[in-house]
Amino acid sequence: MFKNRAFTIIAVFLVLFVRTSLADELEINTDRCQSSADLDVKINACTWLLGSGHLTKEGFANVRYFLGGAYLDQGQYDRAIQEYDKVIKIAPDSDGAYNNRGIAYQQKGLYDRAIEDYDQAIKLNPNEPITYSMRGNAYYGKQVYDRAIQDHDRAIKLNPEYESAYFNRGVAFLAAKLWEWAIEDFTKVIELKPDEADAYNHRGYANAAKRLHDQAIQDFSQAIKLNPQHTTAYVYRGRVYELLGREGEAVRDFKHQYEMGSRSEWLVQRLRELGALN
Repeated sequence: MFKNRAFTIIAVFLVLFVRTSLADELEINTDRCQSSADLDVKINACTWLLGSGHLTKEGFANVRYFLGGAYLDQGQYDRAIQEYDKVIKIAPDSDGAYNNRGIAYQQKGLYDRAIEDYDQAIKLNPNEPITYSMRGNAYYGKQVYDRAIQDHDRAIKLNPEYESAYFNRGVAFLAAKLWEWAIEDFTKVIELKPDEADAYNHRGYANAAKRLHDQAIQDFSQAIKLNPQHTTAYVYRGRVYELLGREGEAVRDFKHQYEMGSRSEWLVQRLRELGALN
């Protein structure tokens, strides 16, 4: 009787230990799946949860959503799309899944597919500024600049402090050669985010297009100050120096860009023409 009772106590203890251990593991992996900054850890945790057999239908959709996000952040766009397909099948009212699948399609250059998903996300949630801005970027990719601008307008109306929407609308204005409006948008970006080197660079480009050479040089110089490895500011500033007849300063900027690793055909040819490259 004593041995049988002891065996029963041990068996109950093991069941409780297994249940406690499983609960702890579920909690740990749930936290990692939702919030880990390490994408590999996130993917492993979400995958473990999917195979645990302890997810509700809603939980299954949530885990697939987080897994899709990890693949999206890793640049594994096909796998992200597969995960969001599964989320949408379970939860067809998930505007976030449509939005994120749209981002994956957009990164693959499938702009029409992306726009279809953004349309559906907006239908489900018409008050999300990010979705309008992302659809605007897809229209920009299709070179439909007026539609891009309209979507960024909507995003800004919903969130007047949405820095990325101002920046992306400014880029669309540049593409449409609407220089003054581009300058206004990049100025707003700088107001909201003073350390944004690209905003100075893009505003400099618009100022140069308007032949406001001094303002352009100031903007390119500030972009370089904020990001000494900027990939285009040196060339743009050099070209403005050339227009002003300041050849020595132009050569200095072109050579700096070259020494940073740029080997564009235009840059190499221009340095040769200026006698600065053999």
